[in-house]
Amino acid sequence: MRITLFLMLSALLWFAGSAFFLPEKGTLQVELSNVKTAQGNVWIAVYDSAENFLVEEKAYVTGFKVQKTGTLLAQIPDLDFGDYAFAVFHDLNGNKQLDLNFLGIPAEPFAFSKKPVSRFRPPRFDEVKFVFKNSDQIVQAKLSMW
Repeated sequence: MRITLFLMLSALLWFAGSAFFLPEKGTLQVELSNVKTAQGNVWIAVYDSAENFLVEEKAYVTGFKVQKTGTLLAQIPDLDFGDYAFAVFHDLNGNKQLDLNFLGIPAEPFAFSKKPVSRFRPPRFDEVKFVFKNSDQIVQAKLSMW
């Protein structure tokens, strides 16, 4: 009886102790396909909640120089595990903003962390969110024009 109790207590302490050593952060990798022009920059804005979604001041924004066509792998280091969504655009002319035509439609390639439900409105956070839970996790997105 004592041995059984000791083994159960030891196992419980081992499992509880190992939870403290699990990583709480990781490097998110964004694999961006359909890069058609080797010029400009790709800007990625990462959002952590529905309230902050598509509010530039509330995003973790990072940019990457585009040096080849095809697929670009961007890394976002030291990101807490949790729910996120991102918006991406290929800034072809280097003005650091997503250019729109006279109707307000994007004139540069863009993508979200998941394909939006509708093309006729900006997506909601819940429609494009993903769970970041593994170090070095890769999320794929495809640039497209409206």
